[in-house]
Parts: sequence; C-alpha cells; structure tokens
Amino acid sequence: MAGDLNEMYNGMRVVAVLQNKGGVGKTFMAANLAARADMGQIPEQKKRVLLLDVDPQQNLSTTFLKMEALPGRESQLPPLHPDYDPDDPEHAQWGGRSSSISVYYGHPVLPYECEGLTRVDILPADGNTLGNFHAAMQAATDEELVEALKVRLREFFDQEEVQELYDLIIIDCPPGKGLIHIPILRAATDVIIPCVPQAHSIDGTNQTINSINNQNLERNAPPINIIGVIPNQFDIRANDYKDFLDVMRTNRLWGDLVPDFELRNLKDYRITHLPQDFDKLKNFKSSQAEQGMRDFINLFRRSVYGKDD
Repeated sequence: MAGDLNEMYNGMRVVAVLQNKGGVGKTFMAANLAARADMGQIPEQKKRVLLLDVDPQQNLSTTFLKMEALPGRESQLPPLHPDYDPDDPEHAQWGGRSSSISVYYGHPVLPYECEGLTRVDILPADGNTLGNFHAAMQAATDEELVEALKVRLREFFDQEEVQELYDLIIIDCPPGKGLIHIPILRAATDVIIPCVPQAHSIDGTNQTINSINNQNLERNAPPINIIGVIPNQFDIRANDYKDFLDVMRTNRLWGDLVPDFELRNLKDYRITHLPQDFDKLKNFKSSQAEQGMRDFINLFRRSVYGKDD
C-alpha cells in the first residue's frame, strides 16, 4: 500500500489530521509534526513541508504567522505577503493575501514561510471565508460544481511545481463532517486521528473512521493509510481516562490502530510558545511527555516511510 500511495504524488505525502470531535488536539499534532520535521527528526524529508490550515478557528495559522485583526471582523486575516508589491500591475487582482480557501476554488496561492521554522511554509486559514464556504457547500445544489470542488485539493497536489517544492503536506482539518472534508479525504495519502480518552471523542473517532471508509470507495487512488488513532491529552490522574483508554484499545473496529503509547496533557509540551519561543519546543515538562512525542514521531516514520529508530 505504501508504495502505491507514494506513486500518487511522486513520493510526496499528504497527511490530514482529522477528527469529527473538536478540542482533541488536531492543531497540536499538526504543528508538532511540522516542527519535528523542521528539527530533522523525520530525516526522510529532503524538501520543504507545507502546512494547510482549513480550520476556521485558525489556531495553526496564528501559531506560525502574525495574523491581522481588523475591527468588526470575527476572524483574523492572513498578513500581506512579503512578495506583494502594490505598485506591480500584475499584483493588481491579487490583493496581497493568500489563504487555503483559494485551493478549493482553484485559484493561485503563494504560501508564507513559518516564523521560527527554517523549511516549513503555511497556507493560513481565512476564517470568515472558510466559514462561508462551509455553509455554501452544505446548501449547494449545483451537482457539477460540487463534484468539481471534491477534487480541487487533489488537483493542487498533482501540480508538478508543488511536488518539486514539497515532500510533506500536513492538513489541519476542522471538526465535524461535511462537504468541506470530502476534498481532503479524496486527496490525502495518510490520516492521523487524535482521540482524547473520553466518550464523545471515541464517538467522533467512530464517525471519522466511517467517513474515511466511505470516501475510500470514491477515491481514484489507493485507500488512505490511517497512521493511528492517537490517545491525546491523556491525564494520568483521571481514572476515567484509563478506563476509556482500555475502551479505545479493545474497540472491535479500530482498536488495532491505537498505539501502545499516549500523548500527555498539552501543558506538558511547549507548542503554545510558538513562534516567540521556538527553542522551548525542544524541551518537555516530563520525561513521559518526551517519550510520548518520540514514540509518535517513530510511529509516523514507520507507518508512512517504513522506517524506525
């Protein structure tokens, strides 16, 4: 399977961090994966890494970019791109801002370099536009338009210029399910599913696995590789977490996708300090947190590249 998935985009891998339930640490996992690749902990990366934020909450975008807040606007705007020249006639139709929603519409994009990272770029989320797009897709009746949108991400990743620049793309997905997720599941090579050991998160995992299985039937590509259902935000002091972790590992449908490690509470990691204190990301508040992150990266390497420490 891995060989076939490698052939989808000439070796480039597209990893979606996906979970129907919100608040499970999708952004934490996407950001940490990119940061670890930047540190050289995923040595298979020879090119750059692209982060694609399609969550209207914009948490990944605000982690790595100085987004712009405007009065009266609920979400923040991507900043003016450093390459934007308002005096250049060729930029007149652009406006100087680039975001992930343009990929859905098939429009040109220009990623930003992530602050604090040397070889990671990001296409940030425009929260207002993504929210409007999601609502429009829920009410869409033009079947031809909907079918075209379902393959837009695949078309973007198929571009030779994208594959020449990147060998890993990480998508931070919004919670829930709907048409905004279909292009992701049609295009991704791999999926990571964070799951907090709690009832609602486990239910969300059931729904997420079902969505993946359904879209596997519609893909003109090999089935998505599920890297794992990762126990996240684990609180060792909470007895119900231990009980629900047992429920996860004995799930008859996906229990074999749950690894034998857990990622600890977010406070044990330093991801929230980015981009101001990037060096602190290399430190952990506990040896268990450090070991958990090492195990996660090793699982990623083993599942995606067939390599281990």
